[in-house]
Amino acid sequence: MRTMGVPKTKRELITYFGHYYMRDPIAHSLKGLADGSEMVLRRVIPEDSAMFRLAKRTYYACAARTKA
Repeated sequence: MRTMGVPKTKRELITYFGHYYMRDPIAHSLKGLADGSEMVLRRVIPEDSAMFRLAKRTYYACAARTKA
């Protein structure tokens, strides 16, 4: 007997993610947009720039506030 929740084939994995997506398609789409825009910014802004450091400090400050 198979353990539930552990896909054995690629088709089962695709089906699983399809069901996961259908639970909240808007949030899933927004997450993809946020991740994509983050990667664009990471490619455009050099890591040793003042803008990168400011963005990093702002990100961690916001993240700390949401955890509290």
